[in-house]
Amino acid sequence: MKKLLIALLVFLAISITGSAQEKITIAEGSDRTSRVENYLFLYDYFGEDFNKTKKYWNEMIEKDMKMIIFINLTSQTLDVIDMRDTFKIAIHDTISSGMKAHPTPVGNWKICNKKVNFWSTSWGCNMRYWNGLEGGNSFGMHGLEGYAYEKQLGKAVSHGCIRLRRSLELTFYQLVPIGTKVVIYGRPPWETYGRK
Repeated sequence: MKKLLIALLVFLAISITGSAQEKITIAEGSDRTSRVENYLFLYDYFGEDFNKTKKYWNEMIEKDMKMIIFINLTSQTLDVIDMRDTFKIAIHDTISSGMKAHPTPVGNWKICNKKVNFWSTSWGCNMRYWNGLEGGNSFGMHGLEGYAYEKQLGKAVSHGCIRLRRSLELTFYQLVPIGTKVVIYGRPPWETYGRK
């Protein structure tokens, strides 16, 4: 019953406050159900936080986004939300973010370049299936050589990048195009230790 009430409120909100194009689409009756379902998907995803839902809904509609990536530093997880047609979580997995000495920066980013193999001169290692974020080649999402690093997924142990598991790195690289928005938020585990 609660979801039905929310769906009706969402439909009314979109009908009254939506952009001119949204109003035309709704007035014509096309994809009315999928819009409500997509809004409810976001509402559930954000833990029934109306403000976050509204913020990202408006941005996704205005910019006609196809995908968005959310990286939660607190839970050390990554979600790729596919927004073509019906919204869905295309990828959900555990990652490793930056350690205290090299924290992963929070904020809104975009994938700006990709390389199958990218050698880090700073850290002396090959970063597989590199997805560079804005600001040069100092910060990105990638896998590493070997499998030993996977034992530390779920912990903030990287030099600032987002580490992906080997079984995910190629899929992620192929699925997510350059220009995709990446939202990094939350407190890393090392920042929350000892808090009361």
